[in-house]
Amino acid sequence: RYGIQIKDALTTKDLWQSPNYQMAKVVMLATRYDRIDIPELSPLVARIVKDGKKVVLVENIFEFDEFRRGRWTLADKIIFEQRGSSLPPAMISRMINRAYYEQYSTSKAKPLVLDANTEIRRLKQAHDEIIVLDRMDYICDRKARACLASDSELRKYFYDYGHHTLEGASAIGARIDDLGWLVEL
Repeated sequence: RYGIQIKDALTTKDLWQSPNYQMAKVVMLATRYDRIDIPELSPLVARIVKDGKKVVLVENIFEFDEFRRGRWTLADKIIFEQRGSSLPPAMISRMINRAYYEQYSTSKAKPLVLDANTEIRRLKQAHDEIIVLDRMDYICDRKARACLASDSELRKYFYDYGHHTLEGASAIGARIDDLGWLVEL
């Protein structure tokens, strides 16, 4: 993990000369790709491939709606709407998880998400050896028609449009393991 922007990666000598990069067999790029990152992905991927490393590109997450000027998530909104109801927390949690799925499955992704994911898929076509992973595969369960957005005690898994809380990171990490998402790497 380097904590650098994609736009800065090609010119950051510390990355290319670091023991971690030198010894790595796989380099995973997982970020919220923004407009300035998209044109930099192709040369960055080419450099990593040239160095003989496997490249994994993780698509942008679907960005869920926020409310009250970004202070509330969809989970916050539903919890607030259910205040004073007699529904147990586990039932409200199911409502939340289904509401996230409903939004994900029926709403168009934001242009930035679409643009980044389109570029990632284009790179996959240009470099067959690239592995592309979709975050939504571990966040949402299409069969159950629910996303992992809260637990039965109403602990939220997102603190904004798509960043995980500590509880969310733990739950989603377990889901990634269950799915074997990283096994092929």
